[in-house]
Amino acid sequence: MKMKTAVRACAVTLGLGIAVIGVQLFSTFHKVDEAREAAISTWMSTNPEGGDVVSRYREFCQQGKPTSPDNRRPLSIADCAAQAGSPSLALALKSAAEGVSVPAPLSWL
Repeated sequence: MKMKTAVRACAVTLGLGIAVIGVQLFSTFHKVDEAREAAISTWMSTNPEGGDVVSRYREFCQQGKPTSPDNRRPLSIADCAAQAGSPSLALALKSAAEGVSVPAPLSWL
């Protein structure tokens, strides 16, 4: 009987741990997306002529539409933004994503 209770307690603890990490992962991804959108807005305010670059970035990187005949997508958002036509936008997006702090249990992994 004690073994059954111990196994059940371990299963509940493991399930709760996985749930906490999942919620933190979702929350972190959401914060990174918000930081990137803020970086795009800031970049647009300093580069008003960059509207077409942001449109290409959204079309190619966020919607996944191919821009080249070989149909390969870059591995990172910064590479994608650079291919959309602006290394400065790529740098802004990269620094925005790096500025988001990761919660403690998730950062331990």
